[in-house]
Amino acid sequence: MKIIFIKLDREFYMNIAKRTALILAVFAVFAAVEIYFHWYAGTQSSSTAHSLRDWYLHHDSYNGKAYHRGYTDWDTPAEVLGLAAGIILARSRIWPVELICWALFLSGGIITLFPFYLAFFPENRLDMPQSSFGLTAGLGISYVIGALHCGFFIAVGRVLTAHLIKRKSRKNIESEHETVA
Repeated sequence: MKIIFIKLDREFYMNIAKRTALILAVFAVFAAVEIYFHWYAGTQSSSTAHSLRDWYLHHDSYNGKAYHRGYTDWDTPAEVLGLAAGIILARSRIWPVELICWALFLSGGIITLFPFYLAFFPENRLDMPQSSFGLTAGLGISYVIGALHCGFFIAVGRVLTAHLIKRKSRKNIESEHETVA
C-alpha cells in the first residue's frame, strides 16, 4: 500500500481554488448555453427554433420515448461537464477526492437546470409522479445515475489528459537527449 503525503500549504489551497473556479466557470457557461437553447427552441418563432423544438420534442415511434430530450438535458451535460472537469483535474494531486466531489456537484447542478427546461417546454414534459415520495425517489435515482455518469467522464478526461501530458513530457525529454547527442 502506498501512502502519499501532501503538504497542505498556501500553494495547495490556491491550486484547489483555481480548479474550483475553472470548473464553476465551465458549468456556468454550459448552463447558460443549455438554458439559451431551451429558451430559443421553446419561445421563438423562427424556422430554426421550430426545427429545434420538433427535434427536441420528438418521440420514438416504436416505443414512445423522448430520446432527444434525455440526451440534451441529461447525457450531454454529464459528458461535457465531466470531461471538462477531468481535464482541469489532470494535474491535481488529490484528484480521486475531487472526482467524487465534482461528480456529486455536477449531477446536482444538472438536476437544478430541469425547472428552467420545464419553463420553456411545459406542454410536453415527461409525466412526473404525483406523490412527493415518487418525485423524491425519481430525482434521487436521477441524481445517483448522474453522479456515476459524471464521475465516469471526469475519470476519462483526467486519464486522457494525464496521458497526453506524460507523452508530451516524454517527447520533450527525448528531443533534449537528441539535441545533446
